[in-house]
Amino acid sequence: KREAGEFKVDALEKARASVRKREDEVLAKEGDLNRRIMEAERDLAKSKDLAFLQKQNKELEFRMKKVDEKNALLNDREIALKEATQELERLRKEVGHVDES
Repeated sequence: KREAGEFKVDALEKARASVRKREDEVLAKEGDLNRRIMEAERDLAKSKDLAFLQKQNKELEFRMKKVDEKNALLNDREIALKEATQELERLRKEVGHVDES
C-alpha cells in the first residue's frame, strides 16, 4: 500500500510538473504573441502616419507648383513693367528733344 501511495504521489508530482511546464510554455507563447501584436500595431500606426505624410506632401507639392506659377507670372509682369518704363523714358527723351528744337 505504501508503495502504491508513493507511486500515486510521485505520479501526481510528475503531472503537476508537466502542467507547470506546459503553463510556462503557454505563457511564453502568449508573451511572444503579445509582443508580435504590439509590433504589428506599431507598424500599422507608422504606416498610417506615412500615408498621412505622403498625402500632406502631395498637397504641399501642388501648392508649391501654384506658387511657382504665380511667381513666374509676377516675374513676367515685372519684366513688362521694366520694359514699359524704359519705353516711357525713351519717349520722354524724344519729346524733350522735340521741345528743345
